[in-house]
Amino acid sequence: MKYSTQEIRERAIFAHRNKQSVTAIAKMYGVHRTTIHRWIARNKNEKTLVRKKNPGSGKPSKLTKDQTKILTKLILKPATKYGYDTDFWTIRRIIEIAKEYLNIKISKSTMHRILYSEDYSYKKPERRFYEANIKE
Repeated sequence: MKYSTQEIRERAIFAHRNKQSVTAIAKMYGVHRTTIHRWIARNKNEKTLVRKKNPGSGKPSKLTKDQTKILTKLILKPATKYGYDTDFWTIRRIIEIAKEYLNIKISKSTMHRILYSEDYSYKKPERRFYEANIKE
């Protein structure tokens, strides 16, 4: 497991409270025993398993809050309104729209980060298309 979610950490703590061994829990979730011990200690000390973000670390965002709001409004409309063949948004399309309307050049990884911070998750267009057809 590369990353753990809060739910996985909570389940591991629950399993430990139900007398499962740390080794068994670590094997079950594919993490090291010390990771389980760290989650247990953090839960005892802080009563929360939510990962903390250090707001001062890293390079500042290229987009201001106003630009992010504008970009959000732009991508909530179908992509066909901007001359694309389909309504699906891709990272490349969003980058092109940001360059055209906000006059700013953004990399794919930065755009992923911006969308993630705005609670937009990436879905492959085919999957979203089939899900929309099922609902109809």
